[in-house]
Amino acid sequence: MIRLKEDFKATIRIDLDGPMGNVFYILGLVKPLSKELGLDDTALFNEMTGYDYFDLIKAFDKYFGDHVIFETTDPELFARLK
Repeated sequence: MIRLKEDFKATIRIDLDGPMGNVFYILGLVKPLSKELGLDDTALFNEMTGYDYFDLIKAFDKYFGDHVIFETTDPELFARLK
């Protein structure tokens, strides 16, 4: 079968309270997501590693927020990320 590849529409859920909330896990998603979306992974990685954890999450959300959902049960963490 030959078909057109559909637009990338996967939704990834990341529980910030668990091991997926680790900065290394999140940064590990930059390259594959950038490739799928046609973005410059090196530039995004460099931009995101210049931040602290909270700003990294916000920057990641800026670029990949249509495809990645961050979740937490911690109201203080949630407030810092809004």
